[in-house]
Amino acid sequence: MTHSRNNVLPFLSSGPNPTNKNEQNSPPSAALTQRLQSLCAISELGKEPMPLHQLFSSFHRSLKPAIYAENMLIALYNPERSHIHIPYFIDQADEELELSEFTPAREFIESTLVGYIFRRKLPMLADNQKLLRLKQSGAVTIRGTVSQSWIGLPLIYQGQMVGVLALQSYDTAHCFKQEDLAFLQYACHPLAAVLGYQMAQASQQAYAEQLEDLIDWQLDELKHVGQKAVQLEAFHKAEISPRSRKQKVTH
Repeated sequence: MTHSRNNVLPFLSSGPNPTNKNEQNSPPSAALTQRLQSLCAISELGKEPMPLHQLFSSFHRSLKPAIYAENMLIALYNPERSHIHIPYFIDQADEELELSEFTPAREFIESTLVGYIFRRKLPMLADNQKLLRLKQSGAVTIRGTVSQSWIGLPLIYQGQMVGVLALQSYDTAHCFKQEDLAFLQYACHPLAAVLGYQMAQASQQAYAEQLEDLIDWQLDELKHVGQKAVQLEAFHKAEISPRSRKQKVTH
């Protein structure tokens, strides 16, 4: 997908006014250049197969030069097992916060801040006051330190939600803006595509393994039935043999 410069400009927290023709032709700012470089680096991630932990680390490393991303969480949804998995969690304030590796999806989605994104299937930008209002209203429960600024957005692949990515800041000097949310939405497209593909492959492999197990079971059953048939045939032959008939008459 190609994007005009006008579509990319919203990535900047402060940039040239796209309605000014002179500014439209001016060289891109350093911030825009950095964000474009980050997008290029992120788009390369799916070209070589890699374990998920390496994928997330590489994505995080590519993201950092372009947006404040010291605190990042990725939650994945497995519809087959009905649970939420949190494979990546980096946080400055809550390093010791214990997160269950696998949480029942309903419990997680109905209560947590990240679950709020799962429920709404929409990105959200929230400051400290909005987070506290959500908490006080009972819409979410917040474990750990309440951040000053928070971004959460769904990871969607082929129309299906595969997970949520969240960034947060505890420093008022690093508060996210709409431009940051727009950039993050672009940056997460390649990540969601790689995740969706890998999860689809894993699902197909699991299905193939189940099918193979079923075929093995059916073959075992057929073998067992065949053995019973041979035994039954041997029994009938013994029953109708001349010697067997003579013994029955004698008795």
